[in-house]
Amino acid sequence: MGTGTLSALSVYDWDGHLIGHGTSAVPLECCTVVQSPDGAVLEVGTSTGAVVLGRFGNLVQNLTGPLVGGVWAEDDVHSCVIDQDGRDSAEGNLYVVGPGSQSRKVATLSGFGPHEGTGVLICNVAGNFALVATNFIGTVEALIKIRLSDGTTVWEQKAGASTAACFPSQVISQGGTYEASGSTGQGVVCDLATGRVVARLQGEPLAISWAGHVVIESLSTPPNSFSLEAVDWRTGTVLWRNQSASERNGLVPEVQAQDEPNADAIALTTVPNPGADFSQDLAELWLIRPGYAAFELSSQAEPGVL
Repeated sequence: MGTGTLSALSVYDWDGHLIGHGTSAVPLECCTVVQSPDGAVLEVGTSTGAVVLGRFGNLVQNLTGPLVGGVWAEDDVHSCVIDQDGRDSAEGNLYVVGPGSQSRKVATLSGFGPHEGTGVLICNVAGNFALVATNFIGTVEALIKIRLSDGTTVWEQKAGASTAACFPSQVISQGGTYEASGSTGQGVVCDLATGRVVARLQGEPLAISWAGHVVIESLSTPPNSFSLEAVDWRTGTVLWRNQSASERNGLVPEVQAQDEPNADAIALTTVPNPGADFSQDLAELWLIRPGYAAFELSSQAEPGVL
């Protein structure tokens, strides 16, 4: 995992030990930064496209063409990207992109509405599937599991097809096992394959661990206050709780998260609200994992879990 401010990088292992520092070959404040699951490489958006950087910020590759900004696969080499013919197009092509920007078209999907960004939630080359969300103006309408080898739809979960407590969500474990959804008053964790509710939450899920057993949720406290909590839904154990000055004054919390592959640890950055004058609020990096006390790795004026 890594943290970054402008061009400076700090790299930690999943035991919370600082591995070292680096400097990014390109500024990090412009656009999106997406870290591969093992943290070996970063895809960084620039004003003209995207680049791939090494763990300590060295330039690995310049990316060209439209197939950038996707979701890293579990192998830390490939990625899955949805390319739309214009942001208002109802169709998008799913591609698997490999080393050297080599790409292969997998399928053409419909059901996209006016929105920006990829619809890919999970890219799993070894498991031979991608999980894609179709949405309309930010609302998830369906989840579709696509077989990467031939583009076949394995299953589809539509928002209006069931009255059950589980409905399509973008908070889905990278292991492809669980999804979490809800509001600031309540939420649920569901088995993705069966749609069965496996746990109920006290707040709105914001992130979920790779294995799917730890959820970061936003809690609402009357009359107008918010806080963050990490809970292991199997036991109900609260692993971490935090509240900033802005959240105490009614601003909804924001987070950035990086999951430990095939495990339940989460590296979490709390993001200060940029539109509010709460100078005491810093971006805090926490390492949260079941069986251990959560601890803060760093705090800084600018957010930065990569």
